[in-house]
Amino acid sequence: MRLAAPRIGVPPADQMSFGDDESAALFAAAVARLRSLGAEPVEIDLRPFREAGDLLYGGPWVAERLAAVGDFIRSTPGRPSTRWCAR
Repeated sequence: MRLAAPRIGVPPADQMSFGDDESAALFAAAVARLRSLGAEPVEIDLRPFREAGDLLYGGPWVAERLAAVGDFIRSTPGRPSTRWCAR
Protein backbone atom coordinates (compact mmCIF):
# COMPACT_ATOMS: atom_id res chain seq x y z
CA MET A 1 0.00 0.00 0.00
CA ARG A 2 1.40 3.36 -1.01
CA LEU A 3 0.64 6.28 1.27
CA ALA A 4 -0.45 9.59 -0.17
CA ALA A 5 2.04 12.45 -0.07
CA PRO A 6 1.65 14.47 3.11
CA ARG A 7 -0.05 17.81 2.61
CA ILE A 8 1.58 20.61 4.59
CA GLY A 9 -0.02 24.01 5.09
CA VAL A 10 2.29 26.82 4.00
CA PRO A 11 1.37 30.51 4.06
CA PRO A 12 1.99 32.47 0.87
CA ALA A 13 5.17 34.51 1.00
CA ASP A 14 3.24 37.78 0.62
CA GLN A 15 1.55 37.13 4.00
CA MET A 16 4.86 36.61 5.77
CA SER A 17 7.00 39.26 7.47
CA PHE A 18 10.54 38.09 6.88
CA GLY A 19 12.44 41.21 7.79
CA ASP A 20 15.29 40.52 5.40
CA ASP A 21 16.12 38.86 2.08
CA GLU A 22 17.97 35.96 3.68
CA SER A 23 14.95 34.90 5.72
CA ALA A 24 12.72 35.07 2.62
CA ALA A 25 15.19 32.92 0.69
CA LEU A 26 15.37 30.39 3.55
CA PHE A 27 11.56 30.17 3.61
CA ALA A 28 11.47 29.51 -0.14
CA ALA A 29 14.22 26.90 0.24
CA ALA A 30 12.29 25.15 3.02
CA VAL A 31 9.16 24.95 0.85
CA ALA A 32 11.25 23.59 -2.03
CA ARG A 33 12.79 21.03 0.33
CA LEU A 34 9.33 19.87 1.38
CA ARG A 35 8.49 19.27 -2.28
CA SER A 36 11.76 17.42 -2.87
CA LEU A 37 10.90 15.08 0.02
CA GLY A 38 7.56 14.25 -1.59
CA ALA A 39 5.30 16.52 0.43
CA GLU A 40 2.61 18.65 -1.13
CA PRO A 41 2.77 22.23 0.16
CA VAL A 42 -0.75 23.67 0.24
CA GLU A 43 -1.24 27.42 0.60
CA ILE A 44 -3.18 28.43 3.67
CA ASP A 45 -4.47 31.83 4.67
CA LEU A 46 -2.26 33.04 7.52
CA ARG A 47 -4.51 36.00 8.42
CA PRO A 48 -6.77 34.13 10.92
CA PHE A 49 -3.66 32.93 12.77
CA ARG A 50 -2.22 36.44 12.88
CA GLU A 51 -5.54 37.80 14.15
CA ALA A 52 -5.59 35.16 16.89
CA GLY A 53 -2.02 36.09 17.80
CA ASP A 54 -2.99 39.75 17.98
CA LEU A 55 -5.78 38.86 20.40
CA LEU A 56 -3.51 36.65 22.47
CA TYR A 57 -0.52 38.98 22.65
CA GLY A 58 -2.22 42.34 22.28
CA GLY A 59 -5.49 41.90 24.10
CA PRO A 60 -6.50 42.18 27.74
CA TRP A 61 -4.92 38.81 28.53
CA VAL A 62 -1.48 40.40 28.37
CA ALA A 63 -2.36 42.71 31.26
CA GLU A 64 -3.80 39.79 33.21
CA ARG A 65 -0.67 37.70 32.66
CA LEU A 66 1.57 40.59 33.59
CA ALA A 67 -0.40 41.24 36.77
CA ALA A 68 -0.16 37.56 37.68
CA VAL A 69 3.49 36.84 36.89
CA GLY A 70 5.08 40.15 35.95
CA ASP A 71 7.24 40.49 39.07
CA PHE A 72 8.57 36.98 38.59
CA ILE A 73 9.41 37.57 34.92
CA ARG A 74 11.11 40.89 35.67
CA SER A 75 13.21 39.35 38.46
CA THR A 76 14.18 36.12 36.68
CA PRO A 77 16.53 35.95 33.72
CA GLY A 78 14.86 33.93 31.06
CA ARG A 79 14.19 33.58 27.42
CA PRO A 80 13.75 36.83 25.48
CA SER A 81 10.55 35.45 23.94
CA THR A 82 9.04 34.97 27.40
CA ARG A 83 9.89 38.52 28.40
CA TRP A 84 8.49 39.83 25.10
CA CYS A 85 5.17 38.03 25.62
CA ALA A 86 4.77 39.54 29.08
CA ARG A 87 5.72 43.10 28.19
